[in-house]
Amino acid sequence: MDLNDYPQQERSIPWKPIAIGVGIVLVLIVLVFVLFRVFYGRQQSFFLMEETVSQLTTNASNACEGVENVESCQNGKILDLAVSHASSELCLLLDSQTEQDNCHWALARTVVEDTYCKVIADEEWMRDCLDDVYGLLAVNKQDHSYCDLISLTSSKRSCQMQFIDDAVTDPLQQLALETLDRSYCDQMIDEQAQGNCLELVLSALSQQDQAVPEEDSSVNEEADEDADGLTTAQEAQYGTDPLNPDTDGDGYSDGDEVASGYNPNGPGLLE
Repeated sequence: MDLNDYPQQERSIPWKPIAIGVGIVLVLIVLVFVLFRVFYGRQQSFFLMEETVSQLTTNASNACEGVENVESCQNGKILDLAVSHASSELCLLLDSQTEQDNCHWALARTVVEDTYCKVIADEEWMRDCLDDVYGLLAVNKQDHSYCDLISLTSSKRSCQMQFIDDAVTDPLQQLALETLDRSYCDQMIDEQAQGNCLELVLSALSQQDQAVPEEDSSVNEEADEDADGLTTAQEAQYGTDPLNPDTDGDGYSDGDEVASGYNPNGPGLLE
């Protein structure tokens, strides 16, 4: 019998391994393309930010030409630019750590984000900045839970006090707050409402104890009792403490801050 008489089996092409291989190649091509776009986009963003910062800094320098205190003017312009552009990078262009911290605090208040507070070097300033932002978030979002994040007890209670709605407050609670008599709270049936009432009364009593007595109207308004460069009349004008040369505790006297255009009561410039 001739061998050619046997039926010949056709060889099949291994399509499955080929399809898997082609799929892997396509995935790799797409992955490389995506990574290239991400890297290229980041590079563009970096150079654009660097160019923007450089241009803004140049504008600030040009705006202060001919000013007597050029350094103070430039720092003020940079702070304004940092706040208006929500740029933490611009804050880092300021000369001292104190000015950088002040800039980040002002930025946190404007944008209302606690992330800017967390880069402040001074721990006390960082805490106060966070308390400031949480208080603003509580009001802006009408969410009293942000008050619980505030570390300073008096500030926390002040924040919670803002959520009292006299229109829906229990009459007993209104009497308790008007008279600061906690016995009215004890008459309330609901335990949670009773607890809230007691907390509000205690907070109000605490704030009353901390209240500063009114100053004698006969005080010499031209005197400078704390030797900070501001007279008593100017202290009243700027809302600073006439017996404390550095009201906001930032290391600069109230008089120096006013002379340089800064707010002596906290971060930012004078309005």
